[in-house]
Amino acid sequence: TQSRSSAASDVYKRQVEKLREQAGAINLERREDGSYGYAAEYVVRVRNTGTVDGKYAQIWDAPIRGAGFTVEQVEVEGKAVDPQSGRYLISEPADLKQGASRDFRVKVTGSVTEAAANALPVAVGQCDAVTPENPGAGSGLVNTVSMNGDSDGPANNIVCAPVELRRLNVEKRIDGRPEAVVKPGEPMEIWYRVRNSGNVTLEGVTLADTVTEGSEALQAEITEKLAAIKPFNLAPGEIRDERIIVTAPEGKHVDEVVAEVPPVTTIPGTTIPGTKVTSTATAGSPRLEVKKFINGRDVHALVKPGEDMAITYRVTNTGSVRIDGIRLTDQVQEDNAELQRAVDAQLGKVAPF
Repeated sequence: TQSRSSAASDVYKRQVEKLREQAGAINLERREDGSYGYAAEYVVRVRNTGTVDGKYAQIWDAPIRGAGFTVEQVEVEGKAVDPQSGRYLISEPADLKQGASRDFRVKVTGSVTEAAANALPVAVGQCDAVTPENPGAGSGLVNTVSMNGDSDGPANNIVCAPVELRRLNVEKRIDGRPEAVVKPGEPMEIWYRVRNSGNVTLEGVTLADTVTEGSEALQAEITEKLAAIKPFNLAPGEIRDERIIVTAPEGKHVDEVVAEVPPVTTIPGTTIPGTKVTSTATAGSPRLEVKKFINGRDVHALVKPGEDMAITYRVTNTGSVRIDGIRLTDQVQEDNAELQRAVDAQLGKVAPF
């Protein structure tokens, strides 16, 4: 009897659970084709919690994909695993001694379309509604593990991680235009608009503006004005406008603004890369030169009273911007009303150019 009682109490129990390898959210990184890539690392742990040695069943991993999310590869202990009806085999059945456990490291990599990234809700709260019974209820990245005979149920078989899109946009205008015409020596306004187009708050945003073509004096003035703008934070969807007034230089200048978010260390050893975006605006000052010839000469022209004389005007745009609507007038310096009327009549036939 004693022997039968002892045998009855010898029970093999196997449990499986899923853990995030790293804490925090999953950060999307933009690719050259416009999509976004992601990588998530997990630990699948199987344990023998019974009183005797035994063998656990097959262990399967199943990423839950939202619209626009694609699983590109699943690796188990560094080796790629092929999908089988949307699931990935983590381990075949294997022996496990009483009280022992075994860990499998799983890495899931994939992509997200730009449309899906744009539709992401704010990262906070993405996983609140996710449960083992309803794993697709949230908008985070969900991954589940399963094993026949799992003695502690599905509650610890699911992991949900919020998906973060750290994205920034910047626009720049000079006197309200991306290509402006300014007057040298007069004030000109440089306007910057920075927008958080991601789904997580961005902290420590800074602005820098480099005059890639133009004057050193303008660069010094811009740098001084921007130094007064302290780093700022932007909530998802938030917009911030900054304006500075500087002195317009002569000639053309091309300015490139850089809006930057510094790298973020979430936990020791885990750093999210910084974000940097640029925008360019140009400005130039108009400048004209005009030269006048009488009978082909600009000085000491010889004319005969009563005969026709040819007046030629040569107009040159020596500035850095296109000039439209130019009109010509010619003031006769001597008191000669008849000549003035004749000049005015001929110039009146010249359309603005």
